[in-house]
Amino acid sequence: MKKNRFQLLLGTLLAILVLAGSTSVFAYIMGNDAPVAFNSPLKSAESGSAMTLEQYVVSGAGYYLDSYSDFVLLLNRVELWDSKTYGFNELQILVDGALTKMKNAGQTYSGLVETADATLYNEIAVAKLESLDYKAFRVAKGLNSEIFDEVEADLSKGNIRAIFHRLKSDVENISVKLNLLKEEIEANKFPSIPLLWEINSQYAQTLLYGQYAAQVFNSIKQEM
Repeated sequence: MKKNRFQLLLGTLLAILVLAGSTSVFAYIMGNDAPVAFNSPLKSAESGSAMTLEQYVVSGAGYYLDSYSDFVLLLNRVELWDSKTYGFNELQILVDGALTKMKNAGQTYSGLVETADATLYNEIAVAKLESLDYKAFRVAKGLNSEIFDEVEADLSKGNIRAIFHRLKSDVENISVKLNLLKEEIEANKFPSIPLLWEINSQYAQTLLYGQYAAQVFNSIKQEM
């Protein structure tokens, strides 16, 4: 049990570091620069959306990070379970908060996907994405190759919409796992450590995926 707790602690610390270090990156860089690959106007008359692509991305990132914050706090409560007076009621509040905010993120990304699908690409930006030396970019930035390769697979083909579809899919997958965690907590069962690891990994991987895409978009924006 002590080994499991120690490994959970490492995961918790990593989650906090990623969250603290990437909050502004995920919202500001991705929010401000992803729409550079689309033509104006950034909101679609066909979809009837009242929000721009940039507003959708920033809002979705905000909900995502709020949800992750609740989950990290839940990890903290689990880690300190034996030494503090935390109870299942507090865990319930935290998992409910994480789920609600993730649901909001999902709804926001659904709007983002719909609007992006109805908005034409900026062909100059697409050409720059297709000609970018992704390996050199990754090495220069010191990025995780496994996650960055997933970003490259879409952006090197000019498939910007795939980034938004991926974020929407990841949010839906995290929600499913959070619901499993909620069921355990509602039954007054101590949360499954492997499930916590799995959820934490998904949160962190999705955050880095969004950040890496943001860094690519930012580099393209600087050239336009």
